[in-house]
Parts: sequence; structure tokens; C-alpha cells
Amino acid sequence: MRGAFGRLSCAWSGLLTEAQRQARNAAGPKVQSAKPLGISGPLTGQQHFQGINRTRARLGLGLLLLSPAPVVFGPNPVDQLLITNHRDGVRLLLSIPRPVAEDIMVFGQAPL
Repeated sequence: MRGAFGRLSCAWSGLLTEAQRQARNAAGPKVQSAKPLGISGPLTGQQHFQGINRTRARLGLGLLLLSPAPVVFGPNPVDQLLITNHRDGVRLLLSIPRPVAEDIMVFGQAPL
């Protein structure tokens, strides 16, 4: 992720056109970011660009140069989440009763 962060910093200053940076600068403040200690605030254009593209890099997707339209999520397609302790490790099983048109992301953390 450090490599992606460095590439995104270079892309912000060297790959984006001035018009693309201005579009990000206009879109960033409309996004509220959760920050440590529960304090939130608007993003800068560069933070907006970094945040979206950092997630895309983690998923193996290419750079998104243009500021995307706001996302409107449909109903949650997951009917049930079942967590089991299996001899090979923990398993997360999602019950999805109908076809889905988008990716489903499941985040987890190692036991503490």
C-alpha cells in the first residue's frame, strides 16, 4: 500500500490535468471522512483522489482519474451471515438469495 500511496501522490501532481484536479477539489469537501477519535471533516481534493484510488489499488483495479458521481447503494443483497469455526480456520458464509450486479466486500480482522 505504501507503493500505491507513492504512485497516487505522483499521479495527483503529474498525471491529472488542472481541470481534473479542480473537479476533485470541488468534490472533496462534499465528502465527510471519519477520523480518529470520532472527529470527522471534509476531504481535500487530493484526499478524495487518494481515498478512492487506494481502495481501487487494493482491489487490483486501475486508476480513476475523473471524479466519480456519488454512489447510491441499493438494498443489501446479503440475507444472512454465518460465521463458523472450522478445523481449517474461521469461515464466513453469506446467504445471497438473488443475483447481484456489484462486488460484495467483507472485512475482517485477526483475533486479538
